[in-house]
Amino acid sequence: MNNNQTSTCCCCGLPSNSPKGPVPQNKQIQKVIHILQLERLSLFSALLKVLDPTEKDFMIHHDHIYACIKDRPDRKLAQLLDYLYGDQHGRAQLLTWMEPHALQSIAWKVDDEMDDVKHVLSETINTILPKHLLQWDINLTVGKLMEECTPVLSEILKSTAQSN
Repeated sequence: MNNNQTSTCCCCGLPSNSPKGPVPQNKQIQKVIHILQLERLSLFSALLKVLDPTEKDFMIHHDHIYACIKDRPDRKLAQLLDYLYGDQHGRAQLLTWMEPHALQSIAWKVDDEMDDVKHVLSETINTILPKHLLQWDINLTVGKLMEECTPVLSEILKSTAQSN
């Protein structure tokens, strides 16, 4: 390819380079934002369309976003969330959105931890002999087990106990 030719995007056919060489990324982004403004679209609206799994026209881009995240741990999604969380307005919206999801996630985690405790206790109970019962200390047994098997629940209980 000579300097007068440009390569094109495999998805949309638009030029992917300037014929005069690489364009600085900020200039490219400004150009994209300008095109979106001319079309009366926001960058956010475009991103939402691309991320929408029901939008078949953008599936190749949708899949590419997540493939990049999975195959190359370049942390772009984490960086986006860090930027949102670092801004006071973004943080407020992010935390409002996260709360029900975080609660459900923590509830599932605590449920899994308690299943682990039940499993370990059932194995322990099956091996206890009557002579061990006289020396058995529930605080030592359950306390150690809770520390080992329930780090999330233990942290919740500790923070609750400290707030009183």
